[in-house]
Amino acid sequence: MDNILFEVIPYPIKWDDIKKQNFIKKISEIIYKNNINIVNIPEVIIENRNQNRNISYLQKVPPLEFAIHLRNFYNQNYQRNLDFIINVVVPIKEKNYFFNYIDSLISNGINKIVLVGKDRSDKEYIGYEVIQAAEILKDKYKDEIILGGITIFHRKNEHLKIIEKRNFSIDFFISQIIFDKSNFYNLINTLKNLNIANLLNLKIYISLAVVNSFKELDFMKFLDVYFPNEILKDIKDINSDKDLNTYFNRVLDNLIIELIELVFTYRKYNLDIGFNIEHIMYNNLDLSEELLKKVKIKLKNIEFLKMKNF
Repeated sequence: MDNILFEVIPYPIKWDDIKKQNFIKKISEIIYKNNINIVNIPEVIIENRNQNRNISYLQKVPPLEFAIHLRNFYNQNYQRNLDFIINVVVPIKEKNYFFNYIDSLISNGINKIVLVGKDRSDKEYIGYEVIQAAEILKDKYKDEIILGGITIFHRKNEHLKIIEKRNFSIDFFISQIIFDKSNFYNLINTLKNLNIANLLNLKIYISLAVVNSFKELDFMKFLDVYFPNEILKDIKDINSDKDLNTYFNRVLDNLIIELIELVFTYRKYNLDIGFNIEHIMYNNLDLSEELLKKVKIKLKNIEFLKMKNF
């Protein structure tokens, strides 16, 4: 699989046809200019969280419908094929419906599927647990399907969750958005120190996103994105969206360099690190594209230097 994914939120159902088409066109331009081959599509649902949502929820078109529309437009206008990762929130789906849904993805040529678990441990769900679903799907589809999972680096005993999921045929992982490397570094170092054979041949995509406003920042907090205390302390004295964006751009610039160093350091342990570039809001696609370009350029430059042994 490619080392860089672009994550795109499906458009809301309520958008008119012109607005939907313009969004598809904009996404297509970004992925063409930046040579992106795989688009990661989340399944956006109403979250069951304790705090209030600061951005109103708009029901989105189903991920498969969005993927088909984007694929058709991209193929017709750029004469290129496009691959997808579709995220599926497993526990909220009735069990028979879940398998029918997976069948529909496979029949439409989409075989890369991220199994997303429950967002609350104190609630009963109608569907499968992620591990149950992974075991059944791998037994049914064998190598025809590539399964992914979600990893949250700061979660307690995350290394054990990764080991368990990897043992039940989860092939790759996509992380929650991060803004510093410490929890990720601690996770992979723990796996290394446990002498896990070749780090289980892990493929982990690290999610990055721009912060363009306090509104976005608050929404990320609502989504339980982890912000280190140092960052929270720094932004206390920031009053404008512009200054906040400037601050987080510096954070991301430094973080990208640190993470790319880890890409090469841990290759010898068969840990394959990639990047998943997200856009949190529909109006910050240009900023997300800039972040995408930064990652691609820095990854390419350091790859070149490593090859030359500089």
